[in-house]
Amino acid sequence: MSGVTEVSDNSAIDVAKRRSKDLFSLPGRREAILFTIAIILLSIFLAYLFKGPLLSHKYLILSTIVPLLSFITTNGDADYLDSRRSLWISAFISLPLVIDSILSSIGIAAFSMSYTIVFLASLITWSLGATIRSKSLPFLLAALFLIIEPSMRILLSISTSFISIYLFKRILSAVTEHAIGLRGFEAIRALAEIVLAGRGKIIEEALERRSEEGKVSFDVIILGDRSIIAIDTHPGPFKFGSYDLPFKVVERFDKRSDTLFLRRSCSHERNLPSRGVVERLLDQISLGFERASECCIGKLFYERSEHFEVTAQRICDSILFTVSGHPLRSFEDIPREFEDILSRILGMDVSIIDRHDSLLDDWYIRVLPGTELGDELLDLLIKAGRKALSSDCYNEVSVGFSKSNPGLRSLGRGGVRALSISLGEETVTYLSIDCNNMVPDLRSFLDFNSVEGTKLIVSTTDTHETLATRVAYNPLGRECEGKIDCLMEIADQLKKVVRESIVEMRKVRVRYYRGCLNLPLIGEENMISLVSLMGLSSMAKGLLALSLTPQILIFLI
Repeated sequence: MSGVTEVSDNSAIDVAKRRSKDLFSLPGRREAILFTIAIILLSIFLAYLFKGPLLSHKYLILSTIVPLLSFITTNGDADYLDSRRSLWISAFISLPLVIDSILSSIGIAAFSMSYTIVFLASLITWSLGATIRSKSLPFLLAALFLIIEPSMRILLSISTSFISIYLFKRILSAVTEHAIGLRGFEAIRALAEIVLAGRGKIIEEALERRSEEGKVSFDVIILGDRSIIAIDTHPGPFKFGSYDLPFKVVERFDKRSDTLFLRRSCSHERNLPSRGVVERLLDQISLGFERASECCIGKLFYERSEHFEVTAQRICDSILFTVSGHPLRSFEDIPREFEDILSRILGMDVSIIDRHDSLLDDWYIRVLPGTELGDELLDLLIKAGRKALSSDCYNEVSVGFSKSNPGLRSLGRGGVRALSISLGEETVTYLSIDCNNMVPDLRSFLDFNSVEGTKLIVSTTDTHETLATRVAYNPLGRECEGKIDCLMEIADQLKKVVRESIVEMRKVRVRYYRGCLNLPLIGEENMISLVSLMGLSSMAKGLLALSLTPQILIFLI
């Protein structure tokens, strides 16, 4: 298909999600305890079998104290270092003792693996630990080895280990500082904070320093004690910045009016880098409620082509468009450039809502300006927009609102919200679902005329609150696993919310404000840097292997 950009990964963000899927995935506490007990018993047994009771006594002391000390120093040192993870850390640090006891049977000097044990303890605690308690572990283990086996060989082994970890950090820093502005173990800690704690304070501070300011605009449509807020920033990425912006918007402004969130066209380059920047945006939107002036709303116009569904509705001196790529089955992120192009052609402010309402797991299509498919979309928008410009405009309309949260795994905290607007004999319902897209088969049950008495415009917020490192694809309806009865049940729940919004409508005056401000935006370059950060796991394998090569020399001493 000419003009189609078909991709299996959405530039930086999808690669990052895929690379981070299997990070830090560990079994439970019971398995960790059993694994550690097996290490203790096996190292003692092998030492006794090959070297006799004296050496086995030393292995008993080491194989007991090493995991115990590791657990005590790491457990709770950071909020993501819970007992389960600390137990596994203890097991990993202790595991070389088993290898050590095996090697002693073939003539390798006992405790030669002290290099690896101290190196692993340094790497883990200096990367994941938050306080001196955990960071002191390698020094405590080094002292323990020297007490158990005071010799120049052990001293050399431990000293070499600390030199290796220092060189490891220097190499890591050279990569991470250029990529993300974080040095060495701080970058690993930032990754751990995102993946393990579900937040990103460290990375937020780094990204905000590196972000460039850009113009962010928003629409506040006030309909009595109901409102629609549309923003041209993206709800992502991961678990920091603006990842749950849709919920933050409705949470903040529900106190003032029943609020519906709509996401305008843009992609991950317009992610906000930190929670502080999100709050600045919300503060500015709050001022919009005070500055809004009375105006009018026009009738809705609907256009459909082979690949798109488009609506246009005049809001005061601007036009509110919505775009669905459902006919394409799997469609992602309309570039913001379409707003700029359309605004120039129509000679007025426009807002294009990316309905983000149909996505498959393994592929999707992006439409770019200047392509055949992009021209098709632009022509459809122009056609609908010119009709909207000639529409009658109503200063007073009837409005109804309803919200619900069915508790589906793919739904965010914002739930399902419907706002219906009646103009004369026509009713239009904007349905906003706080999720990251929806499966195409579910969307098929929610077409423009699927609810009697209203014209339905279904959209999702594109929230990244419902995504995780191991759940990179989680559209509404995924929980049904393709079962039609299940999809129909969800569709019926959504339609019920729509019907409830029509039941009790009341007349209100229309007020509108379009605001803008300069805010730090992550940008595409920083998104690529985030991929580099997520890709540390693969790079670290080779670097770790290189760092452990001195262990071979220790065997020969």
